[in-house]
Formats: sequence, C-alpha cells, structure tokens
Amino acid sequence: MSSSPTAAPAPTTPSAPPANATNPPPATPSAPPPAAPTPPTPTPPTPSPPSPAAPPPSPPSVPAPAPSSTPATPSAPSPSSPSSPSTPATPSPPSDTPSPPSSGGGGRSPPSSGGGRSTPSSHSPPKSHSPGGGGGSSGPSTSLVVGVAVGGLVLLLLASFICLCCLRKKRRFFFFFFVFFFFLLKRALQILVINLTLLWTSIDQSF
Repeated sequence: MSSSPTAAPAPTTPSAPPANATNPPPATPSAPPPAAPTPPTPTPPTPSPPSPAAPPPSPPSVPAPAPSSTPATPSAPSPSSPSSPSTPATPSPPSDTPSPPSSGGGGRSPPSSGGGRSTPSSHSPPKSHSPGGGGGSSGPSTSLVVGVAVGGLVLLLLASFICLCCLRKKRRFFFFFFVFFFFLLKRALQILVINLTLLWTSIDQSF
C-alpha cells in the first residue's frame, strides 16, 4: 500500500501569554539613568585680616608759651658826629704856642661815657688789709703777755726746784717761796688766757 507523504504540521509560534494582573510582563532592561551632577564644593570664605588695634590716645598737647607782652626795648642809636664836607687843611705857620683844638665837626669826637674802657675800680673794690693781723696795738701787747706768762712758768719751775732743795733745811723758806710763786703763776695764767682769747677773736675776724 502506498502511503502518501503527510504534510508535516507547521510549527506553531508560541503565543504570548495573556496579560493578567498576577503575571506582569517581564520588564525590559532600561538604560541606566544619567548620573546626577555633583554639587559644586563650597569654597570656605577667606577670613578677613584683623582690624589694627586702635592707636593709644595721644597725650594732651601742651599749650605753647604765650609771647611776652613787654615789647623789646629798641637800642638807642649811637650818637654820630654830623658829617661835614671835607675841606683841604691849609698849613698853619709854625708857632711856639699850641693851637687850641677846633670846635668843628671834622675832629675826633671825645669818647662817650658809656663806651670807654671801664676803670679797674669799678670791677672790684680795693681790699682793705688790717695791720698786724688783729689790728691796733693788740699785737705787741699780746706777745708781751705771752712772754710774761712763759717767764712766770719758768720762774715757778725754778722756785719749785729751789724749794725742793731747801726743804730739808728750812720749812719756812719753802712755804714763803711756794705762796709767792703760786700767786704769781695764777696771775700769769689769767693774763695768758685773756690775751689768747683776744688773739683768737682777732684772727677769726681777719678771715
């Protein structure tokens, strides 16, 4: 028996499943979203330079001294001799008596009282020197009294020596000399002290 070729069945295309709510269709891969632009980095604000410190208060100004109210005294002009036209001097005949100076303005004017050289007496007064240091007749009298006092001391020493020598023989003789020279020494010492005081006073006054 012959068999006729049977036609092969045509392939069937898969049909798309029906869309339903439970099975959503597969999502097609979408392109990646564009990257978000990076925000600009904020630059830190530049710190402003610190303000300079306030200058210290200036000291109070000292007022300038006021000019003196007294005006300066103008210096007096120096007296000048009046100028006169010079005339040729005529030779005078020789004479024995000197001719008096002419009273005209051609001669030299005498020096004024204020412009000349001052005399030494106006600078310093003359120094007075007292004669004899102390002055007066105290010099000779003082030296005389000093000599008398020294002589009295010498006589007292001599009398004491004599009294010591004669003490063993006569006591009355010793007593007499002792009393006599004691009063003499006392008087000499009084005069010496008085004159030394006067001499010291005169020396102090001289300086």
